[in-house]
Amino acid sequence: MFSNHERRTPIRLKNQIFNGLRILQDQGLIYTYNPPICAEKGTSFYLTYPNHQSGTSFSNRPYGTIDNYLSFLQRGEYLCLFSDASILQTYYEFDGNKLWKHRLTWCPCPFSMKLNETNDIPPLDWIDSLEERWKKHLVMRSPIRFDFDAQPHHDPANHPASHLHFNDKSCRILVSHPLCFNRFIGFIFNFFYPEIKCRLSDEILWNKDIPVDFNYKKAFLGWK
Repeated sequence: MFSNHERRTPIRLKNQIFNGLRILQDQGLIYTYNPPICAEKGTSFYLTYPNHQSGTSFSNRPYGTIDNYLSFLQRGEYLCLFSDASILQTYYEFDGNKLWKHRLTWCPCPFSMKLNETNDIPPLDWIDSLEERWKKHLVMRSPIRFDFDAQPHHDPANHPASHLHFNDKSCRILVSHPLCFNRFIGFIFNFFYPEIKCRLSDEILWNKDIPVDFNYKKAFLGWK
């Protein structure tokens, strides 16, 4: 069992996520959400959404397929559903207050749709109704996934501890820092919904001893 002091950071992150989701919903920027949950797993403490299922990640499936998106939607396997039916997934794992892993995914809806324009028709019913009209609505967009794993890998040049996936599961671009929820949300809105002004404060800065290789010889993402 962890004491409150030993899990101060994950509890703060849970509050950040919950408060952020309420703000986003109040602003009409998300359609629905599943409240975040915290739980202990062995010697670790993890923070995710109620329907999270290990083994259903993009790394175990073809990347960015329509079936992949629909399987998440059917199972309600997401933290929140945006108003365009895109899916947001989050998973954080801690060893006490020390961040150990995260997986943060924005999975865009492969169809052009606005849930507030469908007269409350559930997203799956709306997609089923497309039938032969799907070509007019199909949108070719890649999922974006930020991964972090403090455990050293055998090939850090191609599998850095903190990295970004897009377009293909073998694509791993070094990211200079792990992301808290507000930084992740800010990235998604800034680059994929630039017409929407979304600002969430209270950024959490992770331990300075998190291993990030700044001698990396390839392109990478970073910020101040």
